[in-house]
Amino acid sequence: MRRASGLVFCSTGKKACGNHHAVHRSVGFSLCVAGLILLTNAHVGYAQSTQTAPLITETMPVKVDSGLVENTTDQQAVVFTTRIFIPGADAIRLTFDKVVLSGLVSDGSSSFLRMRSTLDNGEQRLNAIHLLQWKNTSAFFNGDEVIVELVAQPGTGLNRLVMRSVQAEFAPFTDESICGDTDDRELSQDPRMARLLPVGCTGWMIDDCNHCFLTAGHCARGSNYITLVEFNVPLSNHNRSLNHPPPEDQYAPDNTSRQSNGGQGIGNDYAYFGVFPNPNTGLTPYEAQGDAFETALPPPVDGQRINITGYGVTSPPEPNEWTQVQKENDGPYVSFSGTTVSYQVDTSGGNSGSPVLDLETGEAIGIHTHGGCNSSGGNFGTGLNHPGLQMFLDNPLGVCAETACLADFNGDGLVDSEDVILFVNAWSQKEADADINEDGKVDVQDITLFLNLWSDGC
Repeated sequence: MRRASGLVFCSTGKKACGNHHAVHRSVGFSLCVAGLILLTNAHVGYAQSTQTAPLITETMPVKVDSGLVENTTDQQAVVFTTRIFIPGADAIRLTFDKVVLSGLVSDGSSSFLRMRSTLDNGEQRLNAIHLLQWKNTSAFFNGDEVIVELVAQPGTGLNRLVMRSVQAEFAPFTDESICGDTDDRELSQDPRMARLLPVGCTGWMIDDCNHCFLTAGHCARGSNYITLVEFNVPLSNHNRSLNHPPPEDQYAPDNTSRQSNGGQGIGNDYAYFGVFPNPNTGLTPYEAQGDAFETALPPPVDGQRINITGYGVTSPPEPNEWTQVQKENDGPYVSFSGTTVSYQVDTSGGNSGSPVLDLETGEAIGIHTHGGCNSSGGNFGTGLNHPGLQMFLDNPLGVCAETACLADFNGDGLVDSEDVILFVNAWSQKEADADINEDGKVDVQDITLFLNLWSDGC
């Protein structure tokens, strides 16, 4: 991406994204003496900690092997069914060790997996392309039982499903940083906000070209930190275990888009990433939710109030059902120094990654990252003025870039016959670039996936 006249332009130079991540706002970096004293006291006199709330799951063994099955009828049919039952689990996420699906996605002949919770009938369908995007995992299904079906089209060939384990979810723990005697957070419903699992953090859509996400760097240190992005999160259970939204509100992250500094302390903790469209609806989060945050550089402290919204845990006397569901609180803007912002706003584990919102302008000015609130100081975040974060935003990857497309094998922005020729040559030589599904092998499944993507135009 390139920057011109305060606007951010996508890589083609044809699409202006409007006022983007703070470049439209020229702000000085002065700080009043009182604010500096408050920040210094907070750093010296009180411990700070990152604020994640990791999802508590256990790997549970299952034994599923459909063998080779096909549809010999003249209409779509279920060729294999299995029941996954984990007694006592509050939710289940499926892991697929081997999936062979016949047919092509592009012409509607593809086989697919269909999964359904027996608790609330939440359903998800995954074809070969979706499985690639979801890294051979499913959405979370509420309850302790999931029905899994392999659905095939007539006369399309052999299919197979192998599963050796699932992830079963149990109740989380508590970690709060409250700026007073009571937790004053209230339930909220901001459509721009997402719960990030299994790390237990908060992410939020921004007004960049493809409406990707910001969160704390320590929430996205590796590809296994964020494997699921959830919107419209329902209340939790009375035992503090989580309930999940329908599969239509769950998204798989694109790991090639993830850029994170890993979290390097207060004022230096940021990440930027995107997600694939939902397999049930075909919609991106922005298309489904309809809104994103406007962003700006942190202003000098001048009596503003800050809002923090996110998916923090709770502890008594707050209701257990409020843990890791969306809540908000606002309070005074305490200080701004370098790339660190501070504010006296209630937060807890699970709030890491929340937007630091300037209520005066309605713009996000930072990423909440650390707790440490007391009577003289506040909680902490990384300002959006951080040069490293700005570099990420100016150089998006994967789905955050305008022309992310696996079928564009030569990277020329076109999906044409040359891509097929180059892919076949790379595949025949067993080159690493031809490992489309990233399973460490260059095999027939990579050909099938590439042809599906190429036929689909991406």
